[in-house]
Amino acid sequence: SCTPLDSYKWKNRIVLMFGNNPELINHQIRTLEAYERGMEERHLILFNVSGIDIESPIVDQSLKPDGIKWLKEEYNSRNTSFLVILIGKDGGVKIKDTKPLSSDRLFALIDGMPMRQQEMKNN
Repeated sequence: SCTPLDSYKWKNRIVLMFGNNPELINHQIRTLEAYERGMEERHLILFNVSGIDIESPIVDQSLKPDGIKWLKEEYNSRNTSFLVILIGKDGGVKIKDTKPLSSDRLFALIDGMPMRQQEMKNN
């Protein structure tokens, strides 16, 4: 079965943002926007799956409406007012939180992963 995230598997880590709280969505984006390089180094892609319209250079706009629908059903079927999820390169959920993630927490978690340790060694 095909999912909207299949093409990113083993290439990217993904941060998904859901919810209907513009303040929290905005806060999460601004927090990560300040660390664009850190995100690039960790192959992170940020998807806004909230339906709240936000212009940001770090938000990937390539999700199609049916992909958005699939992701909402898969990860936020209860319609939490804010939900952020980190998906690893293996496609597994690594963090799920109802409060915005700090870049410190996000990066520390990723940097502790075996795959990331390997990437840092190879660089």
